[in-house]
Amino acid sequence: MTGSTTLAERISEVPELYQQGDESTARLLLLQTGYLDQPQGLTVADVEDVLGRNPALADRWLQRGHDQQLVGGWGIDSDRGRYRVQSYAGGHALLEPKKLHAVAEFVVRYVAFIGDVLSRHRARAVPASHMERPAQVASNPDWWPASPGYL
Repeated sequence: MTGSTTLAERISEVPELYQQGDESTARLLLLQTGYLDQPQGLTVADVEDVLGRNPALADRWLQRGHDQQLVGGWGIDSDRGRYRVQSYAGGHALLEPKKLHAVAEFVVRYVAFIGDVLSRHRARAVPASHMERPAQVASNPDWWPASPGYL
């Protein structure tokens, strides 16, 4: 991952880097990509663009998303030519016929979930004098109503 790549490019490469090395997904996603420094910089459109240039990355994310059925987290599955991006926290799901768009939706939500978890974990580990600083990963409770295909 070089400094000249975009956040979406660095995030999109994570499944390949995970398979090649011994770093955790959280470490790759949040620390090595720079996501925590600019979480708002990761957009579905940017990720979809990167995946469109390298469809093999979308396949790797699709496999990764199928394996990530965590309580409170996100997963993605395909069913009869449609893709289901699933929240395991509230049961919300986004149905999408376009593979690259569905995978990009999953990636952005999955990365934000891991960022939120890490931010909460760090907040508990930080002395009280540091608690006045705003969290680096902002929560966005309004994203579902704004999402196309909201169920």
